[in-house]
Order: sequence, then structure tokens, then C-alpha cells
Amino acid sequence: MQKVNQFGTMQMLAESLLDGFVKNKDILCSGNVGIGTGEGIDGELIIWNGKSYRVDGNGNITELDDDFPIVYANVHKSNFKFVNHFKNITLELLRKEILDIVGSKNIIFSLLIDGKFKYVDTRSAFKSKKPYPGLEEIAKNQVNFSKNNVEGYMIGYYTILYSSFIPRYRSTELSSTFYF
Repeated sequence: MQKVNQFGTMQMLAESLLDGFVKNKDILCSGNVGIGTGEGIDGELIIWNGKSYRVDGNGNITELDDDFPIVYANVHKSNFKFVNHFKNITLELLRKEILDIVGSKNIIFSLLIDGKFKYVDTRSAFKSKKPYPGLEEIAKNQVNFSKNNVEGYMIGYYTILYSSFIPRYRSTELSSTFYF
């Protein structure tokens, strides 16, 4: 079992505590895979193979410099192991299958899904300025990106308190290989 390092909390985001308090270089010392967001909810942060990327409100993806300020991140040292292969499964059924395999809703775990997705809906947000609005207000102005027939990886975390998979995406049907 791998240790997940969490920088910040969802409660901080909900209460507009959006000042970055840790630098990108510091979170990368804690792991090579993860997700999060920058100061002011500055897009969606993806950590993959020891590098951090930001998906901004326009859908542009850029690699982050060492000093990029982070307000929230989940990071760990990946050691994904193959668990199962699914074909033509819905997201809801995949969630159930994963929780059945894990055997408990009382733990936080990371997952990597390597798949072919018929439809994917993702989102990002533009950076907010002080005084920061609440997460609810930021969510009203988020930008959604949809794409059909996507092949690639999805990285996420199952968390106890929120009982949801992160990143936030919707997919109608997928064929995938699941690792955790």
C-alpha cells in the first residue's frame, strides 16, 4: 500500500482559502503521480511521471515551473499494479466493481485507468483573484471540455469523505484496464 500525501483540504477550497502555500518542486518530492490545483484555483493540476502539468480554463496544457504555487494536491509515489480489465462498462458499474475489489469504502486509494472512452467530459477553471470567491462561485464559471472516442489514462483518488472519484469527469461507456 502506498502513502498518499495531501497538501491542503477540500474544506480550504470551499472556504476560499486559496493562497498557494507549497511550491510545485516541493510536492514533486512527495511523489510522481497526482492531481490538484494552483493558487486561486488556477486550472486543474495533473502530476504524471514526475512532472506537473496545468490544464487552464482554455483547455491549454502547460508544464509547470518549480515555483508554481499550489493550494491543493494529492500526490504519491506510483506503484500501480494491474487489477482487472473491463470491456464496455459504464462509469457507475466501474465504480461499483472497483469498490468491490478494494473491499472497503473506508480507505483512500489512487487509481489509474488505461482505456478507450466513448465520451469524456472534463472541466477546468480560470484563476481567481483576491478576494477569492468560494468554490461554489468558481464552479459556476468553470469550463467543460467534451470529446468523443478518447484513448488514454485517467488518474484519480477515491476519498472517504467525498465518496467520489477525482478528477471530475463523466464517461458514458468505456473499455479499460484498472490499476491501483
